[in-house]
Amino acid sequence: MITQTRLKYRLHYEPKTGLFTWLTASPSRRIGVVAGGTNTNGYVRICIDDITYSAHRLAFLYQTGSIPEFCDHVDRNRSNNSWSNLRSATHTQNQWNRKINHNNTSGYKGVCWQKQRRKWRAQIRINGKKETLGHFDCKLAAYDAYVKASREHHGEFSSV
Repeated sequence: MITQTRLKYRLHYEPKTGLFTWLTASPSRRIGVVAGGTNTNGYVRICIDDITYSAHRLAFLYQTGSIPEFCDHVDRNRSNNSWSNLRSATHTQNQWNRKINHNNTSGYKGVCWQKQRRKWRAQIRINGKKETLGHFDCKLAAYDAYVKASREHHGEFSSV
């Protein structure tokens, strides 16, 4: 695992932009060149001393001297590693700040059609358990219930 000292010797981090630039040259790169590249999942990855790291985790190490268990991108943009966009999170908090699932058919987070009742169901995870917030004739009413509960229970990690 890389140390903060080694990281600061090899790279410079600009907190406003979230970009890392090389401080040391090699045959394949010059000093001052932006480090890393975006992977297929949208995360910026940087290879230092033959080990590849996520740039958002390196930003924490650079700024604080340690890496939290989970790093959350406030705006959910995985390539935006500006310091103001990063925060330490638990696994659960990181999951709360997610985009809508790819298989969601309602178009609204926390809302699904319940065929048996012929109603829209609003549900949310609280303390690891799915909680039903109610059944509604209108999916927008179900979404309003989800938004209210998400803001109440998920706080700053609420992603609606």
